[in-house]
Amino acid sequence: MYAQLIREELARQGRVGLDPALVEGWMRLECGTLDALDRYRFSREVDAAAACIEADMSASRRLAESFGLRVGV
Repeated sequence: MYAQLIREELARQGRVGLDPALVEGWMRLECGTLDALDRYRFSREVDAAAACIEADMSASRRLAESFGLRVGV
């Protein structure tokens, strides 16, 4: 559901190519639900999640899958 919004925000941040499911996994770990995030907070959470992915791709993959997110789609 959030993949397109995350993909657009990643592009604004110059981080094209990251899987939105991985980003969403980290965002859900921090925030639970993403519906209540305003644009500024959403952007900051995408940035923080991208840094986590860049630090540990394997853990990011496991985390996303634990939320039932389809990685690599």
